[in-house]
Amino acid sequence: MLFSGEREREREREREREIERERERERREERERERLGERGIETEREVREDIR
Repeated sequence: MLFSGEREREREREREREIERERERERREERERERLGERGIETEREVREDIR
């Protein structure tokens, strides 16, 4: 059985892990937006070249 201080430390570690998971999710979403944005720019450029 954990003592009060140990339980508190475990809860703090869990909060830190949750924060890190949230940050990682945000980084993945940002990379995906950048990737899609770059692809969108390339596609737009290709369309303009096709029109010429």
